[in-house]
Amino acid sequence: MENLEEKGRTQMWRAGIFKSRGFTLIELLVVLSILSITLSFVVPRLMGREKAELKSSARRLLYTVRQLSDEALFKKEKRVLSIDLDKPAYQDGDGRKRSRLPDGVLIEEVMIGKEKISKGTASITFFPSGFRDEAEIQLKGRGKGMGYTVVIPALGERFEIREE
Repeated sequence: MENLEEKGRTQMWRAGIFKSRGFTLIELLVVLSILSITLSFVVPRLMGREKAELKSSARRLLYTVRQLSDEALFKKEKRVLSIDLDKPAYQDGDGRKRSRLPDGVLIEEVMIGKEKISKGTASITFFPSGFRDEAEIQLKGRGKGMGYTVVIPALGERFEIREE
């Protein structure tokens, strides 16, 4: 009798009457990957492309500033960041790495010490001793007053990005 019941259950299982009550790991991974791909397209549109480009540009500039500061300290050589406000673009003093900002992003002004520069080029120097020119680089988007400021302290303090 028990054998008949087991055979009946097995046949019902194969027919799909008894179903599992959970998801397999593969099913979960497929769903999560589909969600992540979908979000990678949706999130930039929710943020606004212009704001995302502006924030990304500020982060890349901050990375370049940190890199030049570290190079000056470790290689014991002076490094210079040249900023072209008219193009808008920036490069290291050797001209090895030149970065042009996206179309929607402008360098509004550079403040080195107490001097404001809003046209032409500006140079920020990083010395082997760890000192550097105290500066602020203001990046603006073409829309609704969006902006970020990359802050470069004279010594020891952390570089930062301020949202305006």
